[in-house]
Amino acid sequence: GLKLFEGNYIKDLSAGITLEQNYTDSSSHNTQIAAETGYRLEFKVPNTGFTVYSDGSYRRFARSRNDTASDLLDRLELNAKVSTSLYRNLSLDIFAKWLYATGKKIPGFGNSLETGFSISYKQLFKLKK
Repeated sequence: GLKLFEGNYIKDLSAGITLEQNYTDSSSHNTQIAAETGYRLEFKVPNTGFTVYSDGSYRRFARSRNDTASDLLDRLELNAKVSTSLYRNLSLDIFAKWLYATGKKIPGFGNSLETGFSISYKQLFKLKK
């Protein structure tokens, strides 16, 4: 792939070609090729204790003679998270994840939305030599 941009708020903007192994149908473990683009951003909300994170990717899969009903043509995934520190290394995160997909052989689309919150602990452990 190719990293197109890297900055203070937009941490990563990329494009590339990727391979994905499909294990849905046990009779044929076909490898699928896709063009992919993605992003990752992070910024602190001024005058608050909140940090916003977001990342996402879009894949467009190539057609093949081995395509099955479970093979995707397009897949878009978007993630967003707002995080705030509770105490020292402990933080509260509120998140949302959206997935949208279309199939190669089946018309229409499918999507899902997942939301929730989590409590996370962050600690960097340094190994001694």
